Amino acid sequence: MDVRGFTTRVSVLCCFTALLVVPLQGMGQLVLDPSYSPQLLQQVTHVRTVMPIYDGRTVIVEFWEGGLFEPQFLNELACLEEDGSRDPSYSQLGNVLSLLPWTDEVFYMQRASYPNYVQRYHVANGTVDPTFQIATSAFPGRYEISYLEKVSVDSEGRIYLLGIIDLLNDSQEVIATKRLVRLDLHGDLDTTFTPATSPSLRAVFPMPDGRVLLSGAQASYNGVQVPRVFMVQDDGSIDTGFSTGFATATTTSVLALPDGGCIITGQFIDFVSLIQLDTTYVVRLLPNGSRDMAFAADLHPRQTQYNGSYTSVRSIVPWGEDSYLISGNFDVVNGAQKRGIAMLDLAGHLRPDQCVWPGPGLVDGSVSVSMALDGSGGMLAYGTFDGFDDGITISPAQGLARFIHSDVVLATEPASVAATRSRVYPVPAKDVAWLEWSSGTLAYARMYDMAGSEVALFASSGLASPLAIDLQPH
Repeated sequence: MDVRGFTTRVSVLCCFTALLVVPLQGMGQLVLDPSYSPQLLQQVTHVRTVMPIYDGRTVIVEFWEGGLFEPQFLNELACLEEDGSRDPSYSQLGNVLSLLPWTDEVFYMQRASYPNYVQRYHVANGTVDPTFQIATSAFPGRYEISYLEKVSVDSEGRIYLLGIIDLLNDSQEVIATKRLVRLDLHGDLDTTFTPATSPSLRAVFPMPDGRVLLSGAQASYNGVQVPRVFMVQDDGSIDTGFSTGFATATTTSVLALPDGGCIITGQFIDFVSLIQLDTTYVVRLLPNGSRDMAFAADLHPRQTQYNGSYTSVRSIVPWGEDSYLISGNFDVVNGAQKRGIAMLDLAGHLRPDQCVWPGPGLVDGSVSVSMALDGSGGMLAYGTFDGFDDGITISPAQGLARFIHSDVVLATEPASVAATRSRVYPVPAKDVAWLEWSSGTLAYARMYDMAGSEVALFASSGLASPLAIDLQPH
């Protein structure tokens, strides 16, 4: 069946008959995937990070605060099947801080426990890959980790460690202390990368072309004055062809663009005058580092319910060919209620027509959301929230939810359809269309191709159970 578009005729007993046209081109409106029901542990307060993997499963890190005589904070590894059920065979590890995908076979993990600060694991089952080993007292090398703040991985599998790392000689004596180092595929110190010592670095983002974007509160690098966001070459030397300018910068994510530029998110402050500050949260940098002043110029996210974190955009992902999704610590964007997620066009303007609902959030309105594309047409939102408000109903969604795209046009009798709150939208990853309604009894659903020919008839006797319509040809 050509699933670029279809129509579905729905009959609700004693109520109405209406035609709903559901084109599948483009990404369209964002809706909660009702077929995804993540089985998190009952005590979980939020999901710290997620890593979608090639077979439809998702590796996650669940967070909760320990009770009496327990560790204060618990970050436990778990693996969820495509429908959200737990995979009991996957390795269950604690003290996990971040997951760093590399290939379909292996990924890296940052943990809070010595000596396993960083290890490489097999994607399939979560077991350790012994071919990678960082330097420890049991496996001495040319460096020693005194404190580890953040870990990043580049496309070649090389690891960037940001923290306090002592460099050692053959006698295991400290000869220098670095803020940033790079390890090779085996965990040994990569001596071809020689960055300057800069104690104020806060974030490291390897770029697809081998360069590395650095961000922090530093004023100089290797004796040269640098801005708060700057780029270094593959060997750690400054990229003099890339220059930005911010008074302060807290960079949370970087989306590389095909033209060599990038979009950065976080919180960025410039001085307009001695008494006026310009704060932005989503910035497009051109290939030379200069800011595209037209991009997101009218975007104003705001956190009105203080939850311990000030307003910030934590992540950005492409959504189809004509949009971006942003997420973070905000509940209002440009005066409209947008809890943690909003959709932008390619110029960075808010798209309220394609993201019409208030979104995920806590009961008191505070929210913190990050995102990851799952590789099958959906988006995983994770963080701190316990429900999703689509403008009609509030659905439970504790710290993890999957969103898909929908483009529903009501062709006839829209008042009757609206009265039953019937909705139909595609789930491309599962090759089904999901039809749900809140009143009446569904009698049948007829599917038509774009030429108007009937291709399938589905009967139902349910009162409130959603109907999944198979889109696969038979």
